[in-house]
Amino acid sequence: MKRNIVIIFVLIVTLIAAGGWYLTRRPAPAEMASYVPESALAYIEINDWPQYVSEVTATEAWRKTAPAYGIDEKIGMLGRAGWLTGIRSDNEATILARSQFAIVLTGIEVRGEEVRPRLALIVETHSRPVSVKKLADQRLPAFARRIFGETVSENSEYAGVRILSFRPRSDRPGAERRLHSAIIEGELILANHEEAMRACIDARLDRMPDMASHFYLQNSRPQVDRGGETFGFITGEGVNRLLRFGAFMLSNAAMRETGLIEILQDVLSDLAARSSAGIAWGTGVEDGRVVDRYALLIKPDLVESVKPRIRTIRTESKALTMLPGNIDDLTLVRLERPNQAIDEIERAVSARIGVGQSFMLHQFLLGARQSLLGIDPKDTAYAAIGDEIASFRFADQTEERLWMIEVRDRTMMNKIAGNYLRGENATLQAERIENHEVLNSSDPSRGSAAIVEQFIILGKRRQLARLLSSLTGDRKLTRDPRFIAAASATSPHAFVTSPAFVIGFDSTAVESAEMLSAISKWVGGRQLSSPPRGLFEQLPFSVSTTTLRDEGLYIETRSAFGTLPFFLSIIHGVMGSDGSAE
Repeated sequence: MKRNIVIIFVLIVTLIAAGGWYLTRRPAPAEMASYVPESALAYIEINDWPQYVSEVTATEAWRKTAPAYGIDEKIGMLGRAGWLTGIRSDNEATILARSQFAIVLTGIEVRGEEVRPRLALIVETHSRPVSVKKLADQRLPAFARRIFGETVSENSEYAGVRILSFRPRSDRPGAERRLHSAIIEGELILANHEEAMRACIDARLDRMPDMASHFYLQNSRPQVDRGGETFGFITGEGVNRLLRFGAFMLSNAAMRETGLIEILQDVLSDLAARSSAGIAWGTGVEDGRVVDRYALLIKPDLVESVKPRIRTIRTESKALTMLPGNIDDLTLVRLERPNQAIDEIERAVSARIGVGQSFMLHQFLLGARQSLLGIDPKDTAYAAIGDEIASFRFADQTEERLWMIEVRDRTMMNKIAGNYLRGENATLQAERIENHEVLNSSDPSRGSAAIVEQFIILGKRRQLARLLSSLTGDRKLTRDPRFIAAASATSPHAFVTSPAFVIGFDSTAVESAEMLSAISKWVGGRQLSSPPRGLFEQLPFSVSTTTLRDEGLYIETRSAFGTLPFFLSIIHGVMGSDGSAE
């Protein structure tokens, strides 16, 4: 007995000593923003990926779904291995486990239809330079060959830092592509353009300002970073450039040939420059769910002007009491007198941009509102629009959405529905479905409309008929376990007390299944032709809330896996199904 006690005592002391030794030698995290040039458009930092993996694999969603693919233990061990490798020497696993990462976007180059982002990957390895060089010498040539095929390497120098570059052979496609690498102490920098590489070197050597001193980053980080492992920031200039880029990519050839795209870009650019100060994002795991927080930073004077105009209704949702349970995607807009609010917001924004841009903004909003309901915003029927609008789709992943628009003046309902369905000069045909009159437009793009209680419901006839046939059933969205679990993640009285004027619920079944399937291929798990029935459909809805704060728009989303499926889908596309670069 005494011998057993002694053995147990020795084991406990040994574990405590080992843990203390590990914690004292674990490198202090670096401030990755100080490695990022302030001139960058955006960046994302990952500070402790083993910890993030451990937290995600401890969530209820992971425990319910990962075993079906045989990867629950495989991935969970990655997080635990993150600290276990710390007791070994500077091998590859150790370097990877304790590294911090920053992905930096320094510019966007557009050549016709081709888009070339200028990117850099900064890795703070917390290792000796000789170990980093050894790792780079072993891995980079093979990595370059997987990207380019046969390669040619070149050496150069910038600011006293050696740069090793790889490019395809001149006789191969894409000969202008590059992979640059540099090592500064324990930091490894990879870039696809020399401009991105030089900017990161300059920031690291204090030859130019870095992102750590960025005013809006400093102010926004506490809003979105609650001790999580990942943080991202888009500068005001980054928002400007991305809006211009987005407008170009969404435009058609006619707009480009007539010069309309340049006008739209100028409007968006002026609007962004005068209103946006950047976008901050942070993610972490809280209470078994992944929480993503976004702060869309708006200039203080504009927030001060707009905030009194955004008045959230604080009553129970009428739309929710009607919606059936076979819905996978729902957005609720709960805004007091939305038509008046849009007018007041437009005036506040127009006062801060140029005359030409203000005119273009007005015409755009006017056209959008007329297109939505076929009514001039000055028409008395538009003023009859109520305080709640719901947009949703059914669970078969159809892209056909239905719109429920509350109307406070019932005498205006037929006028609003008729104007929308007629559009330019379409004709209407009436029928009855489930004791409700349904108006069908001869214009397929307009669809159908029905009036149910205080709501006008707009959408394709097939989806509208599905909704009407389910109104009398007992299966309601508010009784769906997925909805109940999601709603409880915000507040027991979310629709009465929440300051959010936009609330969204969304199924994550499809994206979660794709993520688990991709991970399974990478780590050698089970290859399933399709997931077990109902495996992912049981996951709680993701729930997002949008509020207006003194700093700007604040969006908080709670879901099973957060943005992880999105980022892994990008990696899956770049690296291929087997996890190696194509």
